Amino acid sequence: GMPGVVSTDFGVFNRSQSSYIGLSGLPYSRVVKPCVPGGLPSPRRRCSLRCGVIHRVGMKPVMAASAVAPVAVPYLDCNGTTPVYDEVRAAMLPCLDASGFGNPSSGHVYGANAKRKVDNARSQVASLLECDANDVVFTSCGTEADTHAIWGAAFRAKGAFHVDVPHVVATTAEHPAVIETLKMYEQLGILKYTLAPVTSEGNADPATVAECITTSTCLVTCMHANNEVGALTDIAAVSQACRQRAEEMKLPEGQLLIHTDAAQSVGKVPVSVKAMGVDMLTVVGHKFGAPKGIAALVVVGDELHEGPKRLVPLLSGGSQERGARAGTENVPYIVGLGEAARIATEELDDYMNRTERIRSIMLSDLQAACSSRGIDMIVHGPSPSDRRLPNTLSVALLGVDAKPMLSAVGADGVAASGGAACHSGTGSVSGSHVLVAMGHGGANDLLRGTM
Repeated sequence: GMPGVVSTDFGVFNRSQSSYIGLSGLPYSRVVKPCVPGGLPSPRRRCSLRCGVIHRVGMKPVMAASAVAPVAVPYLDCNGTTPVYDEVRAAMLPCLDASGFGNPSSGHVYGANAKRKVDNARSQVASLLECDANDVVFTSCGTEADTHAIWGAAFRAKGAFHVDVPHVVATTAEHPAVIETLKMYEQLGILKYTLAPVTSEGNADPATVAECITTSTCLVTCMHANNEVGALTDIAAVSQACRQRAEEMKLPEGQLLIHTDAAQSVGKVPVSVKAMGVDMLTVVGHKFGAPKGIAALVVVGDELHEGPKRLVPLLSGGSQERGARAGTENVPYIVGLGEAARIATEELDDYMNRTERIRSIMLSDLQAACSSRGIDMIVHGPSPSDRRLPNTLSVALLGVDAKPMLSAVGADGVAASGGAACHSGTGSVSGSHVLVAMGHGGANDLLRGTM
């Protein structure tokens, strides 16, 4: 909270004293090699530690609410949202000037210029996700993409497969964009749904998910990475188990679709549509350096785009996005998503190694601090690094109420949350359906102490 201090990897660099102190008290060289002479990190390679999420940020300081001058505010909440990368902002700006504002659907030079930008961004997203560029359907947000997958699969089953009341399988730890949509659609009589239980680590067991399939099932939707505890689910195994179950139950070929919400994993771990074997995948831009308000639903294969078995659009009207999503394309934000995807493609290995290293240091320091104070600490989610996100750390400090603690920390200029931003404006974890799904529903002390 001192003037003249700028945030670096997970500590502060004091320009007035030319010194660096990390949150763990470690010298800068222990964390990451300085990127420019003199020890000051370059804007391109700097990152900040935030609630288990570390992303590169620009050099502009953040103004703390109680400060009279710009100060460093460590940000620990990137699973909620990330800063917009400088390169992303720079790529977007030409789309707003006098020559780049065109409508991609227009036949003149302005429209052609905009269309080229959209097509390039589509290819950049496809390269990151290892899918066909023609299968990338841009949407306004992850909630729209998830809803599109559910709506489209249900009405496809009604029309193409004559299923009166389609059935959807999800898990108890899914994002509210999935669970709340299923609840609403069931109340409206559009579909029925089953929530498969997750393990105590927060991921889904393929066999358990597959057992929920019925003869009316049209969709299995299972998140790739949990936004609260970072647990990774083996989506390829889920896809294989579900397709085998559908074959055993003699479901009509093509009736069952597999969707994964990869909002929290894209840009943080490798995500391959082909390797996962899914029919649909959700990607969200503001989780890895693009602005809020842009996402995409990958819809695999021509059959889901054309003909009687196509995925039914959520938004009808114009023929944008191969007829899958009506509405004039948001060119600046689409370009921003493409640029963020390009950066993620190039820097993913470095990002994973750096965040895993810093997470390990942070966890070690927390354990030591709790031990010296007689506080019991529980780490949520899987321990092996290949079964969780490298950037996410969720812990419970037993006997400590996280909400007032985080408020006190926030007053000192550290931005952190107790739970998912989508649940409440306060980031409270007391109502975390994820921790309840993991078997902690009766552990009030654990729920109160989680951050």
